[in-house]
Amino acid sequence: MTSGKFLTFLGFEIKRLAKHPVSILGGAFTGIVFIFIAFKIGEYSEIILKLARGSKELTEESDALPFLIKALTGNYLTGLLDSTAPLLRLFNYCIFLTLPLFVMLISSDQVATDIGRKHLRFLLPRISRGEYFFNRVAVNMVVTCTLLILFVFTLDMGITLHSDAAHFSENLQYSFQSLFFLFLYSLSLMSVMTFANSFISNPFLAFLLGMGIWILAVMVSSIGSLINPILDNVRYMFPSGVRGLYFSSGSVPLMACISSLTYTVFFYGIGWLIFKKRDV
Repeated sequence: MTSGKFLTFLGFEIKRLAKHPVSILGGAFTGIVFIFIAFKIGEYSEIILKLARGSKELTEESDALPFLIKALTGNYLTGLLDSTAPLLRLFNYCIFLTLPLFVMLISSDQVATDIGRKHLRFLLPRISRGEYFFNRVAVNMVVTCTLLILFVFTLDMGITLHSDAAHFSENLQYSFQSLFFLFLYSLSLMSVMTFANSFISNPFLAFLLGMGIWILAVMVSSIGSLINPILDNVRYMFPSGVRGLYFSSGSVPLMACISSLTYTVFFYGIGWLIFKKRDV
């Protein structure tokens, strides 16, 4: 992979994503939802900080927000608020919760359109199949992760400056830590789209396949856990199954990082094996 070819792909990818309807749709949804979540956390920041710092009880039924947070986060409520940066911890938990949908939507077209429109027949005489695949995957990874991380970091700092400026250094440190987790988690989700793109020539159908795997894993684990608790582990068939590990204490976040990297290598590897043998 030469730097010249990579930069050529990078410039082309930025222009392509800026005009691609699926990417525009994904980016618009991402922006609207993330900004809305940040706005609501900022609006109720005083209550959240009081809950986190021990000056307010969760049993006060006059405040609906604690019960809404509990409904959204389940058993993670105590852990989310037990932090030096409770607002950002809650915000980033919500980002992780919705991330599979947005990452798969934004990165659903890595090679599918070129295959579907037979563009590869004109590209491959000038570049090897391996160079095409790994350049395209790498630049999609760089562009998507960079835009996502910059956007979330901007919202993190916005929440901090608006509602918790007195603890700026703690919030900044937590933001960097969370963005690192976000990067690894996004890679594992994008690798699923690379796998889908390797044999599907339509980005929307590739997105539906990724969503289908995600929904199936969640449904089977949820229903199966009612029959046998061990079946709840089916959720780990899909990268989103490790999401909760990032918000645990001790060495568990390290396990989440290792798991995400394992998913990334596995799906990218399978995608490449299928792509290099595919008739284009």
